[in-house]
Order: sequence, then C-alpha cells, then structure tokens
Amino acid sequence: MTVPLELDDLPAEARRMMERRAAVAGVEPAEYARRVLAEAATKPTVAELSARIKARGPVHLPEPSEVTVRRLRDWGE
Repeated sequence: MTVPLELDDLPAEARRMMERRAAVAGVEPAEYARRVLAEAATKPTVAELSARIKARGPVHLPEPSEVTVRRLRDWGE
C-alpha cells in the first residue's frame, strides 16, 4: 500500500536534485522519492550497526594482525 507523497516541503535545491534524478531514472519525482525512502528505511542506522557489532563481542585472532599482514605480504612475493 502506498501513501500519497508531497514534495512541497523540500528545500528548493533538494527538490530540483530529486526531479533531475527522477528524470534520469525515468520515473515521476514522487515515485523516485518513494524508492529512496524505501531503500533508506531498510538499511540499518549507524546506531543499529554499532549495537550489532557490540553484541558480537570481541574477536580473538590466532596471531597479531601485524604478523598476518607481513605473512600475506611476503606470500605474494
């Protein structure tokens, strides 16, 4: 279900940019805005990503990272 979308409250420059991008995409500005909003709504926020990362806990590597980097660098020679 879609809801009518008005773009009147956007600042003028943002509205012009939205209209240009919509034209390039070959859709009406309101449809383009719906797509942008739908995509943004499905991506996690920085706070949500941070919480997920913290919930995973610390990572314990089998060797120090500098040893791994040197080993991989030497392997490529």
